[in-house]
Amino acid sequence: MSYDPNLKPKGNWAETCADKPGLGMHVVISTKYGGGKGVYFDASVRAKTALQALGCSVYNENTDNDMGDDGWLLSFNKNLDSVAEKKGFVYQLQQGQAREKSLMQEAQEMNAQNWKGGVPKIGAFIPDNREYSDEKVRQDVVNAIKEAKRQWAYGVELSVVNAEEKALDNAAKEAQEVHLISTPYMNEAGAKKAREVRARIHNPPEVVCFDPNTDIGPIAVDRGWSPAEQEKKWLEVFNGILRTAQKKKKTKQGSRSAVHIICLNNKPCDPEDGDTPELVGNAQRGELLAAMGFGFTEEDGSLVYEIFRETP
Repeated sequence: MSYDPNLKPKGNWAETCADKPGLGMHVVISTKYGGGKGVYFDASVRAKTALQALGCSVYNENTDNDMGDDGWLLSFNKNLDSVAEKKGFVYQLQQGQAREKSLMQEAQEMNAQNWKGGVPKIGAFIPDNREYSDEKVRQDVVNAIKEAKRQWAYGVELSVVNAEEKALDNAAKEAQEVHLISTPYMNEAGAKKAREVRARIHNPPEVVCFDPNTDIGPIAVDRGWSPAEQEKKWLEVFNGILRTAQKKKKTKQGSRSAVHIICLNNKPCDPEDGDTPELVGNAQRGELLAAMGFGFTEEDGSLVYEIFRETP
């Protein structure tokens, strides 16, 4: 099934399973080693069952490695091949709201970042009280499938995205700190720089960072917009988050909310001058002037120029 921004979950689990939203996707579960028992083993088995009910094929390293200890990494990597081929994702089960993970999980995450250009990595946490209800397991896997499809449609994220994250404009309203990126869309080097800035800053729920290239999709899903509506409404979303960042900057003590301008080679000498070759995105000069009009300045650290260079 392809990405559909208008697709909504059905009213109950049985109806959602009947729709098979994960049909054709392959999922690799990354979790702490359970040794055949315990909360991590149990959570991985239950997540696999839920994902299979939604149509996914699933590899659970706790139960499905038939190559022994010596072949564990080979088995994992073969399944990453299937994730890339079938446009699936790595599903990372984390410990508690602090989202702790093992060193092995961190290594798996790094591997997935670069595997055949990168595959989506979706995280869900096992509650601190270790009571991971069926309802929560099911909600997390449904959200993970939706997020993975969004990434395959709009661009794979470098970092792990949380399955339960809200549409980012809503999350921004509850955050301590809000960062907004002005970035080119068609320039790949510039778009890559924007993804790197987001990965460096984004740490929800306290700190959220909005990259229009990747984050407009979930907002469109949340609003039920068609692709044509999404194309028309991006400026409305950008200015809405800009306004939220401005409010945080003024009212939240200690907030370092900022606008980050992705620039080619250098920052603009005079942002109000019509000749700004450093801003290669069609809308970037307007976005910069809007940020300045909202009171974001380089002097107070709330207007940040992020420099990228074209690869020869």
